[in-house]
Amino acid sequence: MRNKYDVLIIGGGVFGAAIFYYLSKNTSLTVCLLEQKKFCSGATRHSGGFIRMLHPSKKLSELAARSFKEYVNFKQNIGTSCGFVETGFTTLMKKSDFTLIKDNIKILRNLNIKIEIFDTASVVFNGTHFYIADDEVLLYEPNSGYADPFKVTMAYIEKGIELGGIAIEHHRVKNLIIDGDKVVGVQTDNKLFEYIQSNCVVVSAGVNTDKILSKNNIKKSNTSSNFFLRKQICLNIYSYPDKHTILPTFMDKVSGLYARNCGNGRCILGLTENLSLVEFQYKLYNIAKHVIPDFHKYTLYKTANTFESYTNDNLGISEFSDQIQGVFICSGWSGCGFKIAPECGKQAAAKISNFFNI
Repeated sequence: MRNKYDVLIIGGGVFGAAIFYYLSKNTSLTVCLLEQKKFCSGATRHSGGFIRMLHPSKKLSELAARSFKEYVNFKQNIGTSCGFVETGFTTLMKKSDFTLIKDNIKILRNLNIKIEIFDTASVVFNGTHFYIADDEVLLYEPNSGYADPFKVTMAYIEKGIELGGIAIEHHRVKNLIIDGDKVVGVQTDNKLFEYIQSNCVVVSAGVNTDKILSKNNIKKSNTSSNFFLRKQICLNIYSYPDKHTILPTFMDKVSGLYARNCGNGRCILGLTENLSLVEFQYKLYNIAKHVIPDFHKYTLYKTANTFESYTNDNLGISEFSDQIQGVFICSGWSGCGFKIAPECGKQAAAKISNFFNI
């Protein structure tokens, strides 16, 4: 640990970790990653880890498709497993929404991503029936599935350290230090290293990103994504009696239910809505009992409760501030962040390299 770096990264979730790794790998810059708690302890830790490529926007679909290739080759490139399991991914949606993403399907198919479309009365995956109404359509990505967000984040950090980067836990950034229209460092709560100098600071702190930027009156972006929305997210982990049961990985955009198996006779179930814990438990049960066979035999094992950060257009931010030179913002991707982290981290590192004219 020292008092000056070329790049400081605030936030030890999957985005901060990916940027840390790609900067350490592809540049000779001195890089330091700071995390206020433990690495991967926020929204990334509570992510369902879903890997799917079809999204409402072309931008997110392309990022997800390129990130998918990174996940498939993760062990070869990084040296350790990311826990990727190819289960296929099923998405049920309204036909009116489907018409808005037809072009995205063409883009993905041009990238050799397989997507199957069903509009029959029902489809069965692993014993689970998906009933398709006349105004609905079901999409299936046979090569998608899920991976382990903790393994991915820690692999990026550990590999970045091997390549010469510095990563520190329990080191909270209190404030950015601004000189005129340039960032010159950060102030932390560590008495030995209270002030750390840097002309490039990456703010990738999830729901805390807004708090850090607001202290310096920095607008989040010069685009329409000019503020963050803080949403509570709940995931239920259930145990089920038949360990041979393999719950399909799916998202029902009509009811909001999503699910995946997570091994050892357990599965993850969640809703895409922002509900209180009591409302969440009640609504999830009433939806799941109509979709999942023998759901009444499932036992609630654990509830994960955290907060996620979204931009108002749900497209996230990955760019330099147009107000303060040297401040790079990478946040607001919650809900699809883990799916796009490898490619987004790679692109962010490239933008930061350009900042240094590398």
